[in-house]
Amino acid sequence: MTPARLLAAALLASPAVASQPPAAESAAHQPVTQEERAPSLSTPGRERKTQAVVSFNADHSFATDFEEGPGEFAATRAGGSIRVAIPAYEKAQVAFDVGYDRWEFDFKDAVTLDAADGEPWSGVNDVNATTTFANRIDDKWSYVAGAFVRSAFADGADAGDGFTFGGILGVTYAFSDRFSLGGGLIASSMIEEDWRILPIVTIDWKINDKLSLRTNPGVGRRILGLSYQATDDLRLTLGTGSERVEFRLEDDGPSPKGVGRFSRLPVAFDVTYDLSHSLSLNGYVGYLFSQEIVLDDEGGERIRREDADPAFGIGAGVSWRF
Repeated sequence: MTPARLLAAALLASPAVASQPPAAESAAHQPVTQEERAPSLSTPGRERKTQAVVSFNADHSFATDFEEGPGEFAATRAGGSIRVAIPAYEKAQVAFDVGYDRWEFDFKDAVTLDAADGEPWSGVNDVNATTTFANRIDDKWSYVAGAFVRSAFADGADAGDGFTFGGILGVTYAFSDRFSLGGGLIASSMIEEDWRILPIVTIDWKINDKLSLRTNPGVGRRILGLSYQATDDLRLTLGTGSERVEFRLEDDGPSPKGVGRFSRLPVAFDVTYDLSHSLSLNGYVGYLFSQEIVLDDEGGERIRREDADPAFGIGAGVSWRF
């Protein structure tokens, strides 16, 4: 899970999401709606239980051309994460998140990035861990604070050379039981770049009993999603969310020990089906905009940047809550 999604999840968790209420235990084999998946921190800590969510996701963006230089590329990603939320005090929780993504890039004739064979890199590993503390101050206000570490590195590179870290801080205000807004900051070190400070706004708006707009909509890797609860066990979501990964390159190649950077903006239609109260499946189709490939040298100096045309993408995932 990226820092932006982690802050969104934690901000939403602080006023309304902590752990499953006791009543949910008797519905273990019943369909689960989006609201049922969002119990309240107002439930006393002694009545809440530790919860965990294990997720696996895979997606593929089909080959697309570079806008200026020759060649094309496609990208496949598969990974998983586990999140454990532990009740603390009366209206707080401590959460731990660990995740891993494996990227496979398929370049063809990208000679402006790699004059030798047109393949600047192929496999990339992305490992991250985060801890957050969320606390509800009163009926309106809550806050979250946390820290994260991340290591991203291409095959053949040293994992320690792709290490970054940072912190998150945010607050949420609940205007009603159907609408809340939050805001916060993410501060993160970068590989061979200055620190990045990213502001983020979160929203949790239950428009009606079927329709909701929320950050971290709980599907795929979306940061913002408009969801429609079609039935008790079927949810449709139109979502988006900026994605970025930067990583240390191997000793060989067009930029020995350099830095690769990849970013994109997906817009996707997700379908989520709850097999039970604890098990969900989802799949999506979408389009990936603003795709960018960057190649820097070992010191972070720019060698080449290539923008790519939008591409069609598909993906699927499974989540298990216990």
